[in-house]
Amino acid sequence: MKIIEVKLRRCTLALTEAELLSLLAADMTLWRRALERGKALRRSRAKEARLGWAPGASAQPGREGRP
Repeated sequence: MKIIEVKLRRCTLALTEAELLSLLAADMTLWRRALERGKALRRSRAKEARLGWAPGASAQPGREGRP
């Protein structure tokens, strides 16, 4: 049984995978939004790994001080 920790501002939730899926299944709009966010996050991390720097960082490596 896999436990998923969700850290919120004032507490930490511990849900099983089945419990989380059951909550998401109750609201398909939320399910779609979470799925799209997950895909975007995965694409962003893959791009960051390929480029070797974080998108949104103040400067790209080797470009400090250049316009």
